[in-house]
Amino acid sequence: MQYILKIRQCRDAACSRYRQPLRPEAEGALALPRSEYGLDVLALIGRKRYSEHRSVPEIHALL
Repeated sequence: MQYILKIRQCRDAACSRYRQPLRPEAEGALALPRSEYGLDVLALIGRKRYSEHRSVPEIHALL
């Protein structure tokens, strides 16, 4: 099964969200095939790992 999500961006230069991606709200509710985790959980793990520089054991303790 394949999902296609349209990611849009504001084209108005006066807008505060100019050229920032606007993702569909339902995106985080999708689950990956043969997986128990949704994309929201994967995004949380990615943010903790790469933005906050957390280690794998720290992330595992958070979950």
